[in-house]
Amino acid sequence: MKCEIDLTAITNKKIHNVWNFGFNTCHAALWLREDLPAQADRIKELGFRYVRFHNTISGYTGIYSEDSEGNPVYSFDKLDRIMDRVLAAGYYPFWEISYCPELLAPKKQKFLYYECYNVEPVDFKRWDELIREIVRHFLQRYGLECVKEWYFEVWNEPDIAYGDKTPETYFRLYDHTVLAVKSVCSQLRVGGPATSKCLWIEEFVRHVEQGSEISGYQKIPCDFISTHCYPSDLAFLPSAVGEVNLQNSNIMYEMFAAAKKVIEKSSLKGLPLIMGEWNSSAGPLAMNHDEKNNGAFIVKIFDELQDVIDGSLYWDMSDIYEEAGFHYTPFHGGYGLMTVNDIPKSSYNAFALLNEVKGSQIYPRYEERKNGVGVLAAVNDETKCLNILLYYYVEPDEDCPQACDVEIILKGLEKACVSSKTTAVTDESGSAYEWWIKMGKPDFLNLEKLEFLMKKSRMEQNRQVRFREKDRNEYRIHELLQPSDVKLIQIYPGI
Repeated sequence: MKCEIDLTAITNKKIHNVWNFGFNTCHAALWLREDLPAQADRIKELGFRYVRFHNTISGYTGIYSEDSEGNPVYSFDKLDRIMDRVLAAGYYPFWEISYCPELLAPKKQKFLYYECYNVEPVDFKRWDELIREIVRHFLQRYGLECVKEWYFEVWNEPDIAYGDKTPETYFRLYDHTVLAVKSVCSQLRVGGPATSKCLWIEEFVRHVEQGSEISGYQKIPCDFISTHCYPSDLAFLPSAVGEVNLQNSNIMYEMFAAAKKVIEKSSLKGLPLIMGEWNSSAGPLAMNHDEKNNGAFIVKIFDELQDVIDGSLYWDMSDIYEEAGFHYTPFHGGYGLMTVNDIPKSSYNAFALLNEVKGSQIYPRYEERKNGVGVLAAVNDETKCLNILLYYYVEPDEDCPQACDVEIILKGLEKACVSSKTTAVTDESGSAYEWWIKMGKPDFLNLEKLEFLMKKSRMEQNRQVRFREKDRNEYRIHELLQPSDVKLIQIYPGI
């Protein structure tokens, strides 16, 4: 495969680094542990700014209770400890308003392993006041300058388990919630619908435009659109078992591009579109999350979606995860960027490599492009370093993928030679999962094995001098990409 990168064709467009926006961490109560915040502290090096989690209003956070006469009682002790840790780690909350407190739930039908009530509140008057009390508390404790940087998202995937699973039922909850938030402070950002599979976007946009009886048929406030998508046919699985059939990764672009088109054709044009949850599959225990190929998947998705979405919240930061019950084997198909043993996966390294691609974008020109292989390139405006990120994602239906010889024709560099550094996820380094398999998949790691896997999780690097082609104002860079490889080539302006 050939690819031409012309430095004389640098665009004025800056790389839209939506990969830095944020991540998810299962449910709120896990921030009361010591290990999850410790991982969040380490992962700060990847440049994330926002963190999202479920079950913020529940028995686990203990915000809502009632006295002996049935009057509401509010307690913010646990919530404060959670939010203090989030902010102390250097993140802003993408605060998902969920789920219904048990005492406001019309039926005691619990949902997920850690138990929550994914149902409509039985008393909207009490729900509205609860939301107002929470927002008032945030403003009093953290101040407007801090809280106005947050996002408030109404619920999570209402199309799957909420109410009667119809848009109209969710819209009633949305209207009550967003108006309660805005009644306390109109400057706060509120949005939705946080659906799975990019569903209900057209219906939601129409509802916001038309309003409802609750809003006096005025336009409903909405500051961002959020929705989810995974390239698998598993809508949701609140258990520890289940088969996951992966789909072609192109579905991610197709679904988010369709959602963007709906927004841009409406009066909500220009509102941010947030990819609120995503990974290579929706299965809670799917080994593709651990594989080397997942790093290439992440880079491919951002290469295709950086001009479509305005934010990404990767699901999930960590394998310290309770939705399907805790699992402690080193690799078990968890969603996380890191294992329970703090081992970074190839997905972690993918975000690290993406972080290096910043500045003015250069669009490569392909010749005989191979499926799943791509290049993301930009010149750092400050250092003038040219960053070229190559990836080779193997689609689930691809049999016996072969190595791909990529020839990069680099034009516009006048110097006879330049220095370069290559950092890569390969079969030898940057993905520890495959080496764990070679170990025999041990359930527990002694210090020697843990140290070895930590070493294998680190990406390989090499430096070299590259020379311009004789009698040509171009460089020719040859890289042999093995299936699932990700490689960053950095060309420096001076030796």
